[in-house]
Amino acid sequence: MPTARAADLMSAVYAAGTAIGAFNVICLEHAEAIVTGAEAAHLPVILQVSENTVAYHSGRLDPISLACLSLAETATVPVAVHLDHATSEDLCLRAIALGYSSVMHMGYCFLGLACLSTIGTGGVVLLMVAHGLSVALLFLLATSIHHRTHTFDLSEMGGLAQKTPVLAAFFVAATMASIGLPGFGNFWGELTVFVALWNFSHGLTAVAVAGVVISAIYGLRAAARVFFGPATEPLSRVLAQHPPADLDWREKLPALLLLAALLFFGFYPKAISQPVDQALAGPVAAAQIIPPR
Repeated sequence: MPTARAADLMSAVYAAGTAIGAFNVICLEHAEAIVTGAEAAHLPVILQVSENTVAYHSGRLDPISLACLSLAETATVPVAVHLDHATSEDLCLRAIALGYSSVMHMGYCFLGLACLSTIGTGGVVLLMVAHGLSVALLFLLATSIHHRTHTFDLSEMGGLAQKTPVLAAFFVAATMASIGLPGFGNFWGELTVFVALWNFSHGLTAVAVAGVVISAIYGLRAAARVFFGPATEPLSRVLAQHPPADLDWREKLPALLLLAALLFFGFYPKAISQPVDQALAGPVAAAQIIPPR
């Protein structure tokens, strides 16, 4: 069967209330064993090829990728192929060209670590904490949206803010946090990474800052498609059959806790940065590479 999309597999198992296995692949034998096990269990699976795997194959993405994609196409169960923990833009583009189902890019964190500075590494820690909180909040709210719209397709949504204003407010706040708006913890994580990167390379910093603009575009576009404008015809039919209620306290309480944590670190980043800086001062200093004069 054709290579499956990771998003489709995740949507299907979510709707069924189950889970899906995702396994790292190093060589062809690993991929064959994983797919054989999935076929024996009659379950879908995700094959993950990481940047370390590419390095293991002397920087060549094509051989292991084409092998995994071929296995996915000949498997009797749905199989997706995913590029995991990529730091190279070129590697991401090559994977997309080959037909990968999804790509996870962690460029900012690796840029901060590559600077070999206390501020860069501390910024990475702050960014990871804040990103974890904001993504957890977005996943929580995405689940709430799905319960009310019965779809994951943005093209079938619209105008939900009129029916669920509290849900809309939380989602917009979570989007702003994810973008890195001042006042949220993500802002300080991104800012410190950019400061560290500026000391390393002005050109790379300019390219990295452009990523914030791209994040803002797709984040705000998603919020606008879901909550604002007129409701689409498919959504109107769903809302007529299942009138949506706004967030109840079972949903509000965890959302409030996550949002409060993001605001706390946004207004008091020293809660993370000070202990992290103290812990990293020695190791980072030892790892710094001093260029010859």
